[in-house]
Amino acid sequence: MRGLFGLFLATSILLFAVPCLTESTSPSAWWTASLPFRPTNLTYNGDALWVCGADEMIAKSDDGGKSWQVRHQKPNGELLLKIVFAGEMFGFASGSHGVFLRTSDGGETWRPSNGGTSTIKNISFADDRHGMRQTGSTVEMTDDSGAHWTAVAGFNTNPSSEGHFEVLSFVRLDSNRAAIALHQKEGENYFFVTRDAGHTWRSIHLDNTFAGTLFSRNSEYWAFGIEYLERQKSGGYSAPVVLHSTDGLNWSHGATSPTEFSSCTSQGCILYDGAIANLYREKPTYLAVPADGTLQPVWAGGKGSVCVAGAKLKCAPAENTTTPPSRPYISRPISSVGSMSSLFDDCISCTSGKLRTLRLTMKFKISSEPGSLSLHERAAYLSNATISSSSTWAASHSRETTRARAACCLYLSVS
Repeated sequence: MRGLFGLFLATSILLFAVPCLTESTSPSAWWTASLPFRPTNLTYNGDALWVCGADEMIAKSDDGGKSWQVRHQKPNGELLLKIVFAGEMFGFASGSHGVFLRTSDGGETWRPSNGGTSTIKNISFADDRHGMRQTGSTVEMTDDSGAHWTAVAGFNTNPSSEGHFEVLSFVRLDSNRAAIALHQKEGENYFFVTRDAGHTWRSIHLDNTFAGTLFSRNSEYWAFGIEYLERQKSGGYSAPVVLHSTDGLNWSHGATSPTEFSSCTSQGCILYDGAIANLYREKPTYLAVPADGTLQPVWAGGKGSVCVAGAKLKCAPAENTTTPPSRPYISRPISSVGSMSSLFDDCISCTSGKLRTLRLTMKFKISSEPGSLSLHERAAYLSNATISSSSTWAASHSRETTRARAACCLYLSVS
């Protein structure tokens, strides 16, 4: 009897001990950061992580996302959509209705500047004075920290015009050099490049290359996308491409990615769920993060962690490797709408509501085929939102040829 009891006791201890051992030794777990606002954008500066979002809030983490300190906020303020740094001390944040914030002390304090009234979709700064921004379909340059802006001319972005261009991305490299990646409707991609602070521009086309994501790294332009090989032979096939250039006119191939990528930043690109590649080196290096579907297009890394901005801010430990992390058995696609650039063109008039609520105004195409997702479901998908009974929305329809367009106002609670 004692023998049976002893066996039962030992088995029970083992059964209860195994889950505890697995949980305590697991290096891969995402955690939700505690923030008083919904996040929209992430970046890094040195080893620090920065996040911005609703109510003009900006927060910083010095410990890889474990704890966050709010550095700026304005109750019922605008929605910050982008935060960038140009060196250790200078940073910029921008968003809805022309909100534009600057810091010159490493982010300890943020001062508002007059950015106009149009939503600022994207910004890029080379230093404390020389930058670029996009409002609507217009790209502008500044040489005085944003006090004055001059529109870049030379390409047509009017969507009602045949052969118009879409602005994909841009980067200000220094006081003289800047580049814009453009896509011509139903056509090719181009680089629009200046080497004299915007006084003159040149249009550069690379055959069979669609590299539309631009970044600055070590005083060079870096571009990411795809190229078509043997295109003249029965259509050819596509392959991921990394390009870099010092002048924007002559481009060289960079590292070879082991697979197609998406959601590139100045730190790297997402290969697939759980895998991020640094393609800025001669040979790629990798970050392995938990592959459970949490990885999002808006991400940044620092202090051994990677954080992502979705419905909430989540972070996880990241392991440096020299070989690509194993692809997960369950393939979870990484959303391609992280930049929201296509949505911005038709509205993204974003305003903040109450302290913990964010309102997004989005316009996007909806399939008119029966059985497609509802407007509510699709709006939630595009915004990485979770549908809840407290979400309220309204939509208006306008019929196009074979598709319907919808403008949705979606109120998303972060609580």
